[in-house]
Amino acid sequence: MDQFAIITKHHLFRSSPIPDKQPQPNFRTSMLILFVLLVIFSTAGCGSASTISMPQVAEPELLWVFRSADYIRSIPVATANTVYVGSDDNNVYAIHAVNGEMIWKFITQDNVSAQPVFASNTVFVGSWDGQLYALDAIDGTERWQFNTGGWVASSPLLSNGKLFISSASSVLYALNPADGTEYWRFITNGSLMTSPTLADGKVIVGSTDNYVYAVDAGDGQLAWRYGTNWDITTAPIAYEGVVYFASADRKIFALSIPTGNMAWQTELDGTAVGNLDLENGHLYMGTDRGTLYALDSVTGDIQWSTSVGSGLRSSVQVHGEIIYIGADDGYLYALSKLDGQLLWSFRTLNNIVSGVEVHGNRLYVSSLDRRVYALEVTP
Repeated sequence: MDQFAIITKHHLFRSSPIPDKQPQPNFRTSMLILFVLLVIFSTAGCGSASTISMPQVAEPELLWVFRSADYIRSIPVATANTVYVGSDDNNVYAIHAVNGEMIWKFITQDNVSAQPVFASNTVFVGSWDGQLYALDAIDGTERWQFNTGGWVASSPLLSNGKLFISSASSVLYALNPADGTEYWRFITNGSLMTSPTLADGKVIVGSTDNYVYAVDAGDGQLAWRYGTNWDITTAPIAYEGVVYFASADRKIFALSIPTGNMAWQTELDGTAVGNLDLENGHLYMGTDRGTLYALDSVTGDIQWSTSVGSGLRSSVQVHGEIIYIGADDGYLYALSKLDGQLLWSFRTLNNIVSGVEVHGNRLYVSSLDRRVYALEVTP
């Protein structure tokens, strides 16, 4: 049986090397040293001495583990009773949220690395076979499929009665979620490997042609585009008239949604590969160099950064006061939103390149060890 463990990292202190020659203290000196130490320890915490308040966060409890036949790069999506996830074994799985048992599986013709989207008892999910599938959430039967002409490696966006989907065929599609019929398409000059976002009537998406595009959600006409020096590596996120995204040139960009003009850019120590998250005026992201950043969303100034010692290629998830992010060392890290302090870490058996789904007091995380883990955390 595989061994699963919750591991919290501690600082280890190591004594200095012993010199070749040391003076030997006499009895009186030894007693004096002992007396001083006793006084120090007996008065610790008294008077005006200050102490550092550490966050009291309980480590999670492992509830169950589900194993597929190949890597899992898909972020799970959860309802109260069911967890849906894709796998590189070409299947979409529905898993019982209570015990981790498989309810059903639906096979595609290639890897399923994107996070499924659940809405109206339907699971929408793309596959590397180029198809976008609409599946019955109860039994997994196919309702319809749409051929995008290229890999679908990101999640669709369901908003305002339309389903928007990116494809490696360089095309952004707007579909009818009821039957998969096409409303419009917009063609770029590179592969679309990340999900679109919708803000102020515009669908915004990044491409490997180094551009971010904003198109009208109603008819798919170009509103503006903004060029960077490298591929767009994260899905855009929008807030209060500004859209944020990362590029492979190690930069984070903030653009005005109405005009496409740049508000600011900030260079990091590496490339942000996993999706960003934004909470209370702070933008959070990890880099492939292993650094987690918190940026001021208005100015782009770095508020704090911390290194976990291993590449961070998974998406960031902020929930309450905690940041969750997976790493190449196989750990899921929980860190303080305030300063990036490590609260706890949970070990899987291979890289985590997906992200975390938070549902109530449960966390669902997938790993390249072919498993989905269900953890219960203290609220």
